[in-house]
Amino acid sequence: MILKSVAAVTAHSGFETATEISLNTLTDIVAENCLKFCKLLKTQMQQRPPNESVIDAFNQTYLRSYSENVLSLHEFWVSRVKNVALKLEKEDLELLEEYNSLKESSNRVSIKEEKP
Repeated sequence: MILKSVAAVTAHSGFETATEISLNTLTDIVAENCLKFCKLLKTQMQQRPPNESVIDAFNQTYLRSYSENVLSLHEFWVSRVKNVALKLEKEDLELLEEYNSLKESSNRVSIKEEKP
């Protein structure tokens, strides 16, 4: 079920394709975060004062567990995903330019060989 949800989120985020490994990795991350959140919520519910509502306990758990994670997730996105993707894109363009220049030079050589 989580795998389908992760696939839907990635599709709606603009990714047309994803490897099985990447979907499994994202699914593992989501499952781990859900488990941590549930453990924190259980602890919060057991320790909450009698006058505190369930909604307040949930809100406190949510703020405590995700306020830091959202920032770290953004940092992870920038450093490990976005920057790596930009680097790979740059390398791809450099390799494509190198390939095109090699292709053009081999075409020039073959044309010169055919002219005599």
